[in-house]
Amino acid sequence: MSLPKQPYKTVYEELSPVQRIRVIRRFLARRIIDAEPNPITGTPCWTSTSRDGNGYGLIRVGTRTLKAHRVAVVLRGHYDDPGLVAHHVCERGAEGCINPAHVEFITDGENIKLGRGVSAVNALKVECARGHLLACDTIRITPRGKRRCLRCDAAQKRRHRAHQRQAIEVAIYNAAVARGETPDPVVVHVGSRTPNTLPPLPAHLPPYDVVEVA
Repeated sequence: MSLPKQPYKTVYEELSPVQRIRVIRRFLARRIIDAEPNPITGTPCWTSTSRDGNGYGLIRVGTRTLKAHRVAVVLRGHYDDPGLVAHHVCERGAEGCINPAHVEFITDGENIKLGRGVSAVNALKVECARGHLLACDTIRITPRGKRRCLRCDAAQKRRHRAHQRQAIEVAIYNAAVARGETPDPVVVHVGSRTPNTLPPLPAHLPPYDVVEVA
């Protein structure tokens, strides 16, 4: 979830008194209070009737369209930290809840661990997909904050280099066949010591077709 470039409180305070009243009226007109309390918070969710593609409530403030749950916090008189994620305690943020009592500001890492999506599940994993332990000395952190298994990265690089070598060798092999020569089979090592051998081209294939190793 992207964070705002500046506090919504600053945007709201830049409005004239008349514009602020319009924002409040617009906010109240576009909320539906649930009949039953949320089982987590014990108070009803307020569902926004204006939402984005991800389900989060939206509201126009001046000339800008902002996240309605953050605006709700500002309308309640609190400061919204643009460096923190507005986490929905009710777990219904993606269903349009804009009740400011259901919003708390936490770090992005805390928000991921509290979530139920793919990012949250991956953040709690202790092993990669191939069973390698994900520890401080066995992973690297990407610029986007994701964990990468060093052993899997190394294996992927070996396969990539082997495929590049194979492509070059196959091109040379096919060129030799096209000249009427009988070259030696192409041998490429991919990770293990057991080579993958490319047999001679069958006679029924054109000379420039690539025969892939099973």
